[in-house]
Amino acid sequence: MEKMPRTGGCFVCGLPEENSRSLGVSILWDGEKENTVIKINPDPTWCGYEGIVHGGIIASIFDDAMAWAVRQTIGGWAVTGEMSVRYLRPVKEGEEYTVEG
Repeated sequence: MEKMPRTGGCFVCGLPEENSRSLGVSILWDGEKENTVIKINPDPTWCGYEGIVHGGIIASIFDDAMAWAVRQTIGGWAVTGEMSVRYLRPVKEGEEYTVEG
């Protein structure tokens, strides 16, 4: 898998040393499957309620996964015009998750 470059100011994939508010996630491109892969292990700063990750943070990670997948597929950027997320269960702090786009 190929590691995607990080954008210093990005809330999701920015470098924490350049942007203290960034989640600091790494985004990978799986050329074989033609999709992005983001592995996360949320910490307490991601939580809205104790132990449960804020839905807006999860949606932001989904948005980055989709944006990078589009970039790798068409060779350029696109922006999200509309996004809807139906959460099936809580995302919990301290557990490992994989997001694919």
